[in-house]
Amino acid sequence: MSAESAQVSLVRKLIAALNAVDRVTYTACLSQDLKHIILPTTLMPEQGYKDSVAFTFGLLEHPKFRNYNHVIDRIYENGNSVILQTHATANSPVGDWKQEYIIIFDVVGDSDDERKIVKIQEFVDSRAAVEFFGKWKPFLMQEASSLAAPPG
Repeated sequence: MSAESAQVSLVRKLIAALNAVDRVTYTACLSQDLKHIILPTTLMPEQGYKDSVAFTFGLLEHPKFRNYNHVIDRIYENGNSVILQTHATANSPVGDWKQEYIIIFDVVGDSDDERKIVKIQEFVDSRAAVEFFGKWKPFLMQEASSLAAPPG
Protein backbone atom coordinates (compact mmCIF):
# COMPACT_ATOMS: atom_id res chain seq x y z
CA MET A 1 0.00 0.00 0.00
CA SER A 2 1.47 3.34 -1.01
CA ALA A 3 1.63 6.43 1.16
CA GLU A 4 -1.20 8.91 0.93
CA SER A 5 -0.55 11.89 -1.33
CA ALA A 6 -0.27 15.42 0.02
CA GLN A 7 -3.46 16.39 -1.86
CA VAL A 8 -5.46 13.59 -0.22
CA SER A 9 -4.03 14.50 3.21
CA LEU A 10 -5.12 18.11 2.70
CA VAL A 11 -8.66 17.09 1.74
CA ARG A 12 -8.89 14.72 4.74
CA LYS A 13 -7.77 17.62 6.95
CA LEU A 14 -10.56 19.80 5.49
CA ILE A 15 -13.23 17.14 6.16
CA ALA A 16 -11.91 16.64 9.71
CA ALA A 17 -12.15 20.41 10.24
CA LEU A 18 -15.79 20.34 9.13
CA ASN A 19 -16.53 17.57 11.65
CA ALA A 20 -14.77 19.50 14.40
CA VAL A 21 -16.46 22.77 13.31
CA ASP A 22 -12.96 24.20 13.19
CA ARG A 23 -13.10 27.31 11.02
CA VAL A 24 -9.38 28.11 11.43
CA THR A 25 -8.15 24.74 10.15
CA TYR A 26 -10.81 24.66 7.44
CA THR A 27 -9.86 28.07 6.04
CA ALA A 28 -6.14 27.23 6.22
CA CYS A 29 -6.84 24.50 3.64
CA LEU A 30 -8.40 26.94 1.16
CA SER A 31 -6.95 29.39 -1.32
CA GLN A 32 -8.21 32.97 -1.04
CA ASP A 33 -9.06 32.53 -4.75
CA LEU A 34 -11.39 29.60 -4.01
CA LYS A 35 -14.27 28.86 -6.37
CA HIS A 36 -16.96 26.76 -4.66
CA ILE A 37 -19.63 25.39 -6.94
CA ILE A 38 -22.68 23.53 -5.63
CA LEU A 39 -24.13 21.27 -8.30
CA PRO A 40 -26.63 21.28 -9.74
CA THR A 41 -26.04 25.02 -10.19
CA THR A 42 -29.77 25.68 -9.86
CA LEU A 43 -29.38 25.29 -6.08
CA MET A 44 -27.11 28.30 -5.53
CA PRO A 45 -24.69 30.54 -7.40
CA GLU A 46 -20.94 29.93 -7.43
CA GLN A 47 -19.31 31.20 -4.26
CA GLY A 48 -15.89 32.70 -3.64
CA TYR A 49 -13.82 32.16 -0.51
CA LYS A 50 -15.67 34.55 1.83
CA ASP A 51 -19.19 33.50 0.81
CA SER A 52 -18.31 29.81 0.90
CA VAL A 53 -16.86 29.99 4.41
CA ALA A 54 -19.76 32.17 5.63
CA PHE A 55 -22.37 29.78 4.24
CA THR A 56 -20.64 26.62 5.51
CA PHE A 57 -19.98 27.87 9.02
CA GLY A 58 -23.25 29.79 9.24
CA LEU A 59 -24.87 26.37 9.23
CA LEU A 60 -22.27 24.36 11.17
CA GLU A 61 -21.87 26.94 13.95
CA HIS A 62 -25.60 27.42 14.49
CA PRO A 63 -26.33 26.12 18.02
CA LYS A 64 -29.37 24.15 16.86
CA PHE A 65 -27.54 22.37 14.01
CA ARG A 66 -25.93 19.57 15.99
CA ASN A 67 -23.90 16.39 15.71
CA TYR A 68 -22.56 17.07 12.22
CA ASN A 69 -20.70 14.05 10.89
CA HIS A 70 -19.19 13.99 7.39
CA VAL A 71 -17.88 10.54 6.39
CA ILE A 72 -15.59 9.74 3.49
CA ASP A 73 -16.81 6.61 1.71
CA ARG A 74 -14.37 6.57 -1.21
CA ILE A 75 -11.38 8.57 -2.39
CA TYR A 76 -10.13 8.86 -5.94
CA GLU A 77 -7.18 10.88 -7.14
CA ASN A 78 -6.33 12.15 -10.59
CA GLY A 79 -3.34 14.47 -10.85
CA ASN A 80 -4.08 17.55 -8.72
CA SER A 81 -7.73 16.59 -8.22
CA VAL A 82 -9.12 14.59 -5.33
CA ILE A 83 -12.61 13.14 -5.76
CA LEU A 84 -14.60 12.03 -2.73
CA GLN A 85 -17.80 10.07 -2.37
CA THR A 86 -19.14 11.05 1.04
CA HIS A 87 -22.22 11.31 3.19
CA ALA A 88 -23.09 13.59 6.09
CA THR A 89 -25.65 13.68 8.86
CA ALA A 90 -26.70 16.16 11.54
CA ASN A 91 -29.67 16.95 13.76
CA SER A 92 -31.78 20.10 13.80
CA PRO A 93 -35.19 21.23 15.03
CA VAL A 94 -36.53 21.05 11.45
CA GLY A 95 -35.42 17.47 10.88
CA ASP A 96 -32.28 15.50 10.33
CA TRP A 97 -29.70 16.54 7.75
CA LYS A 98 -28.88 13.57 5.52
CA GLN A 99 -26.82 14.34 2.46
CA GLU A 100 -24.81 12.41 -0.09
CA TYR A 101 -22.00 14.03 -2.04
CA ILE A 102 -19.53 13.60 -4.83
CA ILE A 103 -16.95 16.35 -4.28
CA ILE A 104 -14.10 17.27 -6.58
CA PHE A 105 -11.28 19.26 -4.99
CA ASP A 106 -8.64 20.92 -7.18
CA VAL A 107 -5.40 21.44 -5.27
CA VAL A 108 -2.40 23.61 -6.16
CA GLY A 109 0.97 24.23 -4.51
CA ASP A 110 4.30 22.45 -4.29
CA SER A 111 4.87 22.37 -0.54
CA ASP A 112 2.65 21.68 2.45
CA ASP A 113 2.72 25.38 3.37
CA GLU A 114 1.70 26.45 -0.13
CA ARG A 115 -0.72 23.61 -0.96
CA LYS A 116 -4.32 24.90 -1.03
CA ILE A 117 -7.70 23.92 -2.41
CA VAL A 118 -8.57 26.32 -5.24
CA LYS A 119 -11.82 24.79 -6.47
CA ILE A 120 -14.58 22.70 -4.93
CA GLN A 121 -17.29 21.18 -7.10
CA GLU A 122 -19.87 19.68 -4.77
CA PHE A 123 -22.53 17.43 -6.30
CA VAL A 124 -25.34 17.10 -3.75
CA ASP A 125 -28.61 15.26 -3.34
CA SER A 126 -30.72 18.17 -4.55
CA ARG A 127 -33.98 16.78 -3.20
CA ALA A 128 -32.55 16.45 0.31
CA ALA A 129 -31.01 19.95 0.11
CA VAL A 130 -34.21 21.62 -1.12
CA GLU A 131 -36.34 19.84 1.51
CA PHE A 132 -33.99 20.69 4.38
CA PHE A 133 -33.34 24.33 3.46
CA GLY A 134 -37.04 24.77 2.69
CA LYS A 135 -37.60 24.18 6.41
CA TRP A 136 -34.34 25.65 7.76
CA LYS A 137 -34.69 29.12 6.22
CA PRO A 138 -38.18 29.75 7.69
CA PHE A 139 -36.90 28.43 11.03
CA LEU A 140 -34.06 30.99 10.95
CA MET A 141 -36.50 33.77 10.06
CA GLN A 142 -38.84 32.77 12.91
CA GLU A 143 -35.90 32.59 15.30
CA ALA A 144 -34.70 36.06 14.23
CA SER A 145 -38.17 37.60 14.54
CA SER A 146 -38.67 36.14 18.02
CA LEU A 147 -35.33 37.61 19.10
CA ALA A 148 -36.27 41.00 17.66
CA ALA A 149 -39.73 41.07 19.22
CA PRO A 150 -40.09 43.31 22.27
CA PRO A 151 -40.61 41.46 25.56
CA GLY A 152 -44.08 41.39 26.56
